[in-house]
Parts: sequence; C-alpha cells; structure tokens
Amino acid sequence: EFVCWRFFVVVSESGFARHHWSFQRPLSGPISFLADRSPPATMVGGRATALACLVCCCAFFGTWMGVAADGAAEPERRRYYGISGRWAKNQLPPVREALGQLGFTENTTDVLASMNADQFELAWTVGNHLKKEDLKRKLQPHVRTNNYPCVGNLGNKGRLHTHLAQARELCGEEAFDFEPLTFYFPRERAAFMRAFEAHPEKVWISKPPGKTRGKGIAVLAGLEGLPTDQRAYHIVQEYLGNPFLVDGFKQSIRLYVYSSSFEPLRAYLYKGGVVPFTTVPYQKGPEHFSNKLMHVTNYAVQLENDEYREQQGGNSYWSLERLLAHIKELGHDTDKLWAQMKAICAKTMMAVTPPMNDCARQWGHSPDGFFQLWGFDIMLDADMRPYIIEVNHTPSMETSFPEAKKLKPVMLRNYLRMAMPSRQEMQEWRSALHVAAVRAGWSDLHTFTDDDWTMLTRTFLERKHQENFEPLYAGNGNGSGSGSGSSDVPYHQDCLAPLYGKESRLAYRNLAEIERFKVNMVRRQELVDRLDALDVKSIYEQAGVHDEL
Repeated sequence: EFVCWRFFVVVSESGFARHHWSFQRPLSGPISFLADRSPPATMVGGRATALACLVCCCAFFGTWMGVAADGAAEPERRRYYGISGRWAKNQLPPVREALGQLGFTENTTDVLASMNADQFELAWTVGNHLKKEDLKRKLQPHVRTNNYPCVGNLGNKGRLHTHLAQARELCGEEAFDFEPLTFYFPRERAAFMRAFEAHPEKVWISKPPGKTRGKGIAVLAGLEGLPTDQRAYHIVQEYLGNPFLVDGFKQSIRLYVYSSSFEPLRAYLYKGGVVPFTTVPYQKGPEHFSNKLMHVTNYAVQLENDEYREQQGGNSYWSLERLLAHIKELGHDTDKLWAQMKAICAKTMMAVTPPMNDCARQWGHSPDGFFQLWGFDIMLDADMRPYIIEVNHTPSMETSFPEAKKLKPVMLRNYLRMAMPSRQEMQEWRSALHVAAVRAGWSDLHTFTDDDWTMLTRTFLERKHQENFEPLYAGNGNGSGSGSGSSDVPYHQDCLAPLYGKESRLAYRNLAEIERFKVNMVRRQELVDRLDALDVKSIYEQAGVHDEL
C-alpha cells in the first residue's frame, strides 16, 4: 500500500529558507501526522520559486510517519485543560461539558505546575487572572488562556468610557455616538456639574466602575446621591428615561462577542442572545427611583423577587429571537436594528484595541495566545435607538432559566470550537494554506514567521467553525475567497492609531518601537486580507476535505 507525499520547497537567496511539507491522504484511510521542517533550499535566477514534488513511498515509510499499513490513523493525543480561580459552582458545568465534547480532559492538579506539560493546551482562568510572571515563565506558546490581560479596558465601566471618549475625539462624535452621556468621577466631576445645571430635567444613574451583578447602582434624585468621597472612582451616566417597553416592562439585551486577537483585531458576534426584563412595570418620577426591580434589568437583582426566582424567569427572561420577532410585529426594521447593534460591538472592540495591544505586549505571550467571550449589554430607547450600557468580561453561564439553557451550551460549544482547534488540525490546515499560498503566487513566504502562520491558520479555522457567529471585523471583506471575513462596519484603525503606546509606554522602549509595532500590525492585517483572496476550494481539496465544499 502506498501513501502520497507532497512537499514544497520555498527557495531564497540566502540558501536556507523556510519551507513546508504537507502530506496528502493515503490511498486508503486518513493520515494523522503532518510535519513542519526547515530543510535547505536554493535560489533560481534571484527570484523565489516553488518546487513541487510528488513522492510515492511504500508502507514502511507510511508506518514511520505514524500511518499504519492498513491506512488507520494514529489516535490523537489527549488534550488537557486546567481551571484556575474561583467561580460560582453553577457556572462551571456548562464549560466542563463543552470542553469534554471537544475531547478535553480536566487536569485537577495545580494549573500553573501543569503548564509545561506537552499535552496541556488550555488554562481556563476565573476571577483572579493569571499573573504576568506566570505567563512569561510557564505558559508555552501552544497554550491558550480564555482571559486577556487588562480586561478592565472593556469590563471596567470607567475605563471603557475613557476609551470611547478618546475614540470620539479622534474619529468624530458621530462614529461613536452610542454611549449615553457619561462622566467618570473624580476626573469629570466638574464637567458633570456643568451638565447637571444646564439640563435640570435629565435623570442620572450612578454606577461603581468595577462592580457587576447590579451592585451599587442607584438612580439619582438630585445631587444627594453622588459619592461624597472626592477621590472615589465612579460613573454617573444619563438615565434613558424613555426606554423601549414590552407590556410596560424595561428590558436589556445581552449579546456575546468572541475575540481571538487584537493584533490585528479579530472579533465575532453570536447571532443570538438573552433578554432579561425587570419584574416591576416602569414608571417615571423620583418617588420610584429607589425601586431597583423597576430600573435594573440584571437578573441577579431580579432574583430578589421571589416570584421571578420560583418561575425561573417566567415571562421576564426572553431570547433575543423572541424580542426581535416582537419588535418586527410592531413594524420596526429588525435588520437595521441588528446592524446597529453589530456596529456598536465592532466599534467598541476597535476603541480598546490599542490599549489591549499595549498591555498584551507587556505580558510577553504570543499575540494569538489569548481569547475571550465578552457580554455586551445593550438598551433600546422608545425610538429603537440602541445604546451600550456596559461590557462584562466574564458573562454568566448560568443555565437555570429555560431560554438560557437552550442558548448558552450551544454557544459555548461553538465558541470553544473556534477558539481551541487541536494541534493536529492546526498543522493540517496550515499545510493546506501554505500550498494554496504557493499556488496563488505569494512570493514573500520566506519572510513569514511562525506567528504569521499561526494567525492565518487560526483565522481560517475560526471562519470554518464560526457557525452561529458572524465576523465583526476579520478582514476587509473585499476578497473573492471565503467571504466570511466581510463586515459592513467601517474600520477606524487609521484614526485610532495615535492611541497606540499612549497609556502603556512600558510596553515599548522608545517611539521608534511603537512605530515598528504599528507597521507590524498593519502587515498582519494585510495578511488576513490576502487570506480572503485565496481560493477556498483549493485549500479544502489540499486538506483532503471534499464534503464541506
């Protein structure tokens, strides 16, 4: 029995250059082992060329490469993950179940001590995130973790407001006009006082910047509700006094965004969500300001209502699909609304890309070593205009309510399938992408680094497995290839460029290094755009996959 072995040699003027071997499927059964080597190459006429050789080897060589004589593939290595930190017990079962379905086994020993193990692939961190020194010392390049460093750039209400305000200043008020009028105390206390005096009719809501689950939120009846400590960090935001109501009740929309890179930005929005309602009908007037069950939609707050808890949400916890159907029945354009909410998520991710990159460089891990699922809370006013309320960096995986039980396990599997392809799958598709790039005439392959190939392969596999996620931004969308990287959201990278290195100068030694980083990020974005133009059919055929074409 024979196995077909195809390899490409990329030649360069230096005489020794990067190349890639990719193995076709054996004539009987799949092949499970792929290699990535760097043997010598030669230069022909001063131009990079590719030599393709097809070699047929006997079963002896097939066995040496991990393929049995009968064509059976070697079983895939076991995959391990570990959980570090503290989380509510009812949050972890859906995560463990989803990882188990992907073939993962939990390592119940010390996570940090296990990071050097070759089969350890995922550090699932909860609450207290891994320390910088642990990542630098112990986290291998192939290990990913589900929490970015400096998640407060999105998850902290004060810092999120700061980044959105900077984006408005650089890119124009109209481009980032989806945040309610907001002031970050103590820095913007004086500006708030001027707005308060100029608009006495406005109602304001006070929020601690770093707390979740509705803690510390209060609707203000005048200035007496403001924090008395002049140094305390606090958010004071204009209260949406004319909210969209369903049968008299307020609601908010929880959307889920998966991000896999900020260098360049790759983010995907889940085509579904949950809609928690208040359990007390909405009424205007300062006499109602103290009733959180009327004003705060967070389900942790609404659990204080015994009836809500006993009925497992009852009619006060909808799916996004149900809400959009209701809005459409009222005669509103739900396609337009979805596009607006998608734009809010995309532009918010763009606004925090510079500080997230600055922080990640300080941590010293691979640009593709982190991923995250974010919970975006959106609220509608009576005119169907959406506003961002906050972003949660550890969205609840609570599945007690029927709508949550239907949505969250499916979303988790989808999200983790995108985030954690096996190393064998990464090698397989990296080989196929390399062959497609050679066929497309990419003449600069000898300049590609391992990080470049990892980034391109992850991007391709995310699109391959995106299912119910759709890209917020993962390419220019102008290519004739996959098309799944397209986005109707303008990319504001140019106007946001001054923010790179602004807040985290420690990540760079000098201004020249900041400029080099900007150039490198633009280059990586161009590589993703070139991926869009590759022939997807050729990539799939090279990987031996025909049933998905």
